[in-house]
Amino acid sequence: MKRSSLAIGIFCVAIVILSNSCKKEKEQTDISNQFTVTTLAGSGVAGHSDGPAAAAQFDHPHNIAVDGQGNIYVSDLSKYAIRKITKDGVVSTFAGGTRGTADGNGSSAQFIFPGALAVDAQDNIYVADSVRIRKITPAGNVTTVAGANAQFNYLTDIAVDKQGNIFAINNFPFSSEIRKVTPSGEVSTFIDTTQKFSTAGFLSTLHQMAIDASGNIFVARNIFLGYEIYKISPSKTITLMASTPDVMGITVNSATGEVFFSASVISCSSFSSCKNLFQIFTLSSRGKYMLVAGDEQGFANGTGSVARFNVAAGISADARGNFYVADQENNRVRKISRR
Repeated sequence: MKRSSLAIGIFCVAIVILSNSCKKEKEQTDISNQFTVTTLAGSGVAGHSDGPAAAAQFDHPHNIAVDGQGNIYVSDLSKYAIRKITKDGVVSTFAGGTRGTADGNGSSAQFIFPGALAVDAQDNIYVADSVRIRKITPAGNVTTVAGANAQFNYLTDIAVDKQGNIFAINNFPFSSEIRKVTPSGEVSTFIDTTQKFSTAGFLSTLHQMAIDASGNIFVARNIFLGYEIYKISPSKTITLMASTPDVMGITVNSATGEVFFSASVISCSSFSSCKNLFQIFTLSSRGKYMLVAGDEQGFANGTGSVARFNVAAGISADARGNFYVADQENNRVRKISRR
C-alpha cells in the first residue's frame, strides 16, 4: 500500500473490526512532490519567548490566521496568548498571556481557551475563546463581541466573510450548530445539525470550518469512524465534498478556491504494528483528497512526504498561495509552499 493511501487503509481496517465489511476505496493521488515544507517559527522547545522566529518559543500552538499584510497570528493555548509573526520573521505576543476574561489592550487582555482564529477584511483578528468570541484590532485592543450573555455552549471554530459576518461552530455533546454574528452584533442560528444533517450521520458534530471569497463555508463533520467535508452556500445549500478518515484543520486558498486540510491518522500494517501519520491534503474537484505533505510522526523539513509533523493542527492560507500549519507537539509553525 502506498503511503498516500495508508490513511484510507486504517479507516477500512477499523470498519472491518466493527462490521466485518469494508468497501475498497480508490487509491488517492500523491501530489506531494509539488510542495516544500519549511519551519517558519519556533525553536521546538516548549515555552514563551518572543524575538527572532528561529529562537522563539511556543507552547502547543493550536490555530493560525493570516492578515492582508502577510502577518501570521498563532493561538498559543498553554500560554493563553495570541502570538504574531511579522513578514520580517519577528515573533511577539500580540494579546493575552494570562488566564481570564478581561478585555483590554495587548498583554492586559486575558483568554480562557484561545483556540480558533479568523481575520476580516480590515485585519481584525477574531478568537473563539471557549464560550466567547473575542475581537483584536490591528492595534492589539481586545473586546468581547459575543458570548458574554451565555449565547454559546462551546466554540470550536470560527470564520469571517467579506461582509464582516462571523460564523462560529457551537458544539453540544451530540450535536452542533453554526451561529452567525452580524457586524451589528445580532446572533442567530445559521445551520443546525439536527435539522440539516439528520439523515447523514450518527451523533455527529462539526469541528473545523473555513470560508471562501464567495461566502461558501467548508466544514468538517465528525461521523462514526470518520469525517465528512461539506460545502454550505450562503443560501444554505449543503453539498458533500468528500469523506475522510480525519480532519484537524481546514482552510481555503482565496486566490484559487482550493481546500486544504490537516489530518491525524493511525496506520497499521498489522494488528501489532501501528504508527501515527500527520499529513496535509487538498481536495480535488471530484471529491478525492490528494496528499500534499507529511507522513510518519516526527520533525523534518523537505519536499512533500519527506516532511514530518507531530500533530498537524490548525492550517491557514495566505494570498500568495502559501499555507501555514500549527505543528502542535513540535511547538513550531510550519510553512508549505509550491515548488
